[in-house]
Amino acid sequence: FEINFEPVHALLQSLYSDKKHGNRPCDPQIVLRSFLLKAAFKETSINKWVRRLRSEPILALFCGTTAKKSPSVGTYYELLKRLENGPYQKKCRHRILPSEQRIGSSRLEPRKKKPKDKAEIVEREKGLIKKYAQQTIAKENQPIVKDQEKFINEILFLTAVKPSADKGFIKNLEKLVVAGDGSTVISCAAKNGKPTCDCRRKGIYDCEHLRSYSDKDAQWGWDNLEKDFIFGYRYWQLVCADNKHDLPIYLNINSANTHEAYMLIRAIDRFDKQAQLLAPSMQIKEIALDALFDIHAVYDYLNYKNLRYAIPYASSPGKCICLGDKDQFFTEKGEPICPGGL
Repeated sequence: FEINFEPVHALLQSLYSDKKHGNRPCDPQIVLRSFLLKAAFKETSINKWVRRLRSEPILALFCGTTAKKSPSVGTYYELLKRLENGPYQKKCRHRILPSEQRIGSSRLEPRKKKPKDKAEIVEREKGLIKKYAQQTIAKENQPIVKDQEKFINEILFLTAVKPSADKGFIKNLEKLVVAGDGSTVISCAAKNGKPTCDCRRKGIYDCEHLRSYSDKDAQWGWDNLEKDFIFGYRYWQLVCADNKHDLPIYLNINSANTHEAYMLIRAIDRFDKQAQLLAPSMQIKEIALDALFDIHAVYDYLNYKNLRYAIPYASSPGKCICLGDKDQFFTEKGEPICPGGL
């Protein structure tokens, strides 16, 4: 009852054609509210949720409709496709929609063994993260791509973040104190896919024919908590940590083989661009992260964004020479130098 979806009405309507031909689509606000109610009841199946709305009129009433007029299964999936495809455009045979591209291709990478030489893989990752940070800075003045992540976070901002700030749950908008962390999400899809041939019937169990994967975006990735590979996604979020509540202000999800440092840089960059459009006074000033982000490229990017940070060391730091009561001086790379500048 407290959530108001009117601020995102125009945003949701932009996903649909303004031509008054054919049947009227189901109000996307009803579908979005139904998604939230579905999550509150911890229901993971859209099919089961649709049947429940049809049999329990009070739940349909909470969504803003009646049991007989509650959204069908296809309506939920259609809204997800529209969020992925972005603002409505007239169909053209020369343009393939993002949702069609995702269904028509599989980028599954084989599970890789954890390398024995940890130092080698760490150095390679650090080099790639540094390159990504430089690319992000170079594209800083470019607008946000109108993808699914943009629409989801814009809905979150207009319906939750901004109202929470207006009610005083989020304070000091000009100097936000945030924390960032991620976790893995295991996919429910078959990790080995399904065969597209009849080799198994012929007694051939190790064929090289193509396999069908129902979850096209899931990948194999390492989970530090479980100390094992998982098949699925990596979820990452920024939360406002300057009060009694840990309220999410930006969400990001990617395949499980994505390093969290990429997701941090992407989240900060896109949050700043989003805030400039929707709330120019909102700005992150301090951020807390775990030891996974103890990387020079991350420090350089946070310093470039003028953010104060709290990050524990991933390994014991080298001891600095004591120079008495005078201040210790450092180079831009963190190397100690004497008061004489040597």
